[in-house]
Amino acid sequence: MRLCLFAFIGSDNLGDEAIFQTVYRDLQSLQPEALTVLSMDPVRTRVIANAENTQVLSARSTRDTLSAISRSDLLVCGGGGIFQDQTSIYNPSRYLARIQLAHFFSTRVFVYGVSVGPLSHRLNRRLTRDVLRKAARITVRDEASRQELLSLGVLKDNVYTTSDPVMNFGGATTEPPAQRTPKKVVVCLRHWFDTIDWLPVSVVNALHIRNADNTRSYNHFVESMAEVLDHIAREPEASLTFLPFWGERDTRVHRDVVARMSHRAKCHVLPESPNPEGANALIGAADFVVGMRLHSLILAVANCRPFFAIDYSKKVGDFLAEVLPNQVGLVSASPKDLDARAAIEKLDQLQHIQPFGEGYARRVAELKRKEQDNLALLRSLLDSPPS
Repeated sequence: MRLCLFAFIGSDNLGDEAIFQTVYRDLQSLQPEALTVLSMDPVRTRVIANAENTQVLSARSTRDTLSAISRSDLLVCGGGGIFQDQTSIYNPSRYLARIQLAHFFSTRVFVYGVSVGPLSHRLNRRLTRDVLRKAARITVRDEASRQELLSLGVLKDNVYTTSDPVMNFGGATTEPPAQRTPKKVVVCLRHWFDTIDWLPVSVVNALHIRNADNTRSYNHFVESMAEVLDHIAREPEASLTFLPFWGERDTRVHRDVVARMSHRAKCHVLPESPNPEGANALIGAADFVVGMRLHSLILAVANCRPFFAIDYSKKVGDFLAEVLPNQVGLVSASPKDLDARAAIEKLDQLQHIQPFGEGYARRVAELKRKEQDNLALLRSLLDSPPS
């Protein structure tokens, strides 16, 4: 059995690297004869993927990609929010092209723990439908993504709702903290208001491009977040650790927010992203998490930590609906035209309503069980003959 793994691997995004480490561990548990990983940064990825049966090749190289997929029995694509065009109109084609190449070589395809949408452009919707409907099996990390695929015309018998691989990243606690007033708070914000139609997001970020509307929205967001976090920091024993999930991109936002806060002395801004294990340890030890990065929230949930979400994207809202389906509005706020006073009222309500009790712990356990279906469904596919 020869496997090939492709996703957003070898990036500076801590969340995607946590996904990769989890999926790689699970694929190795199948004891494949050979496992080829296509990475954006092979040197970085080889530090993790260093087993004797593993070869790491460059996802940027057409020759390496052709070689890896053509020699494999199965292409595993995922996980992550890879089928969406919110951050860039070009995003879906990066992954769909590799899957289509697998179809060309008659290599079976397993799409592993992804989310789907938003897909706003007609061409991306059509391409996603035409390519993914030929996949052998697809697992998605939330029910909304399954419904999105079904609406595109992907056959329902091929699509299964599971959960994000990072739900079982490892070392997670199982009980929420007992105290109602959080002392150790972890904050994970992200750059936003910097997407521009028809420009790749990498170009926008590299050149720090912001139009006038984006600049106004960003400044309002930073000022409002400073007010919200000052409200949390007003507690005598509170301390805030700002944890970046994408290095300087996130650290820049954290510094801008802290610079506008009154309780700056209670804030510690980490200058660089830790590894996924380090991030998991910080979040697992927190009393409360204010998360904008999706995987800061996923790690918070995996560790049964209370949280407040900055819901900037469909994938965040879809995940929250899996965790607390009837209380999403209570535990989240949108970064667009963020109303600091309304967000503070929600935070105060959380002290009394307490949605993070036994029901929350049961839901976390259920999501962990559902995540294990990713590997179980892959194993059952490998045990079945190709159609």
